[in-house]
Amino acid sequence: MTNYYKNIFRYLEEEKIIINKSEFEFQIQSHAEYPSLLAVSDILLFFNINNKVFKIPVDNLESMPNFFLALTQKEGESEDFSFIKKENDKYFVNDQSMTKTDFTKIFKNIVLIAEKSAQFENTSTYNYQMSFVGLIIGLMALPILMSDFYHFNWLFFCLSVLGIYFSYETFNLSLGISKGFSSKFCSYTPQTNCENVVKSNKWKVFETLSLSDISLVFFSSQLMLIVLYSFINQFKLLIETSSCFMWLSLPLIFLSVYYQKNVEKKWCPLCLMISCVLLIQTVLVYIVNPFYLSSVDLKVLLTVSFVFILLSIAWYFIKNLTIKSNDYKNQLSKAIRFKRNYSLFKEQLLKTEPLHFPKNDHSVYYGNKEANIQITLLTSPFCEHCKKAHEILQKLHQKYNNKLAFHICYSIDIESESSATTVIKNLQQLFLKEGLERYEQELKSFYNKDNYINDFIEQTKNLQYNLQINELLKKQNEFTNQNQLNFTPMIFINGYKFPDIYEKEDFEFFINDLNEDNF
Repeated sequence: MTNYYKNIFRYLEEEKIIINKSEFEFQIQSHAEYPSLLAVSDILLFFNINNKVFKIPVDNLESMPNFFLALTQKEGESEDFSFIKKENDKYFVNDQSMTKTDFTKIFKNIVLIAEKSAQFENTSTYNYQMSFVGLIIGLMALPILMSDFYHFNWLFFCLSVLGIYFSYETFNLSLGISKGFSSKFCSYTPQTNCENVVKSNKWKVFETLSLSDISLVFFSSQLMLIVLYSFINQFKLLIETSSCFMWLSLPLIFLSVYYQKNVEKKWCPLCLMISCVLLIQTVLVYIVNPFYLSSVDLKVLLTVSFVFILLSIAWYFIKNLTIKSNDYKNQLSKAIRFKRNYSLFKEQLLKTEPLHFPKNDHSVYYGNKEANIQITLLTSPFCEHCKKAHEILQKLHQKYNNKLAFHICYSIDIESESSATTVIKNLQQLFLKEGLERYEQELKSFYNKDNYINDFIEQTKNLQYNLQINELLKKQNEFTNQNQLNFTPMIFINGYKFPDIYEKEDFEFFINDLNEDNF
């Protein structure tokens, strides 16, 4: 998660809007206009968050709410979408206090404000992965509670867990993933930048062996050994053996600090925290057991070596799988971004000739009838695949009812005296008599209940027969036969058949462009 995302999430949280951050990142990276403000605005709409991006003069800043997002640019830096908090005559830009005069110097006159829509639902999901990790750590801590050397076991255990956490964060940064501790502190000042340090290869050794690899394997091995020797109540023996080797961490700490200060010339808070954990553990080892060569236990040494080699091999495979998974996710985002390019969608849409379905005052026609986007659905209450198409239209109607018009058509031989003909005629009459809500309610029953046809016919047997509906359905049937429209569901946008290479859910991402295009 970059600072760009962090500021957006911070603003949404202040507005009491909770969303799934991982889903937001994936969706915005898949947007054809990523990483523009248009992409941010569209994805917020995707989450049912009403928002508006507009340009304002500096004089109108006083009229802005206490929290908002603004486009800013500091001297010598690139543009940033910053979280702004107003407090009296102060402006806090990403928590940095400024006077109004100083703020106007970096303000680019572009702001974004957002609020929940009526259809908004919190989409933050419970983090089962973190809960599982917490459960494993809790189970691993049980042997420590039963050991004789309790206090030092517990301290070393907690330090090892911290070491693993900071090491895993550095590994994520090497993949371009910034979250947790790194998102809050790694770019806190101009002198700190974890990503630059972690990804740097100014020293050849870091091209093949990274700090995150070494520290992850080291702390993971240490954690397993602490649990194992606590379980057999031999933790003191492990410390005695460790005291012969822990001093080796001191040169590594020195090299890490030297590299940050003199080579990369940027500080990495994560790397410094790892160094601090190592330093504390080294000091503790020699407090518990001063260095004595005779204290080396061969069995412990072999156990330590075995665990270290085992976890090194395991991490090699886990790391490669994680890198491949991350690469796949990035490639998928790029592919979806390409697919959601409006120019390509329009090109595919306009490949077919437009069809103008018959409709009149007795049609199932709703939404904004003056809208630039007219959606026609050729469907059937007996078509299992049509259920999903209707659900998509219902969602679009709830979110964009002022931008869209919806027209429902059926293809059926009205002259036949079948139960299917009766159902469609009665559905059409129900829509005209009782409205869209009752119509959609009955459709849900057809899609979700088995053998609903007889119940429906019985419930609607007293509906007044309408000859004009008969005439309309007859024209629609003739039209579909003439144009060889033999399948359901089929969706048409302003008469153009929705392209087969796109999923029906993709349509939502083109609504704003289609509305502005007015073709």
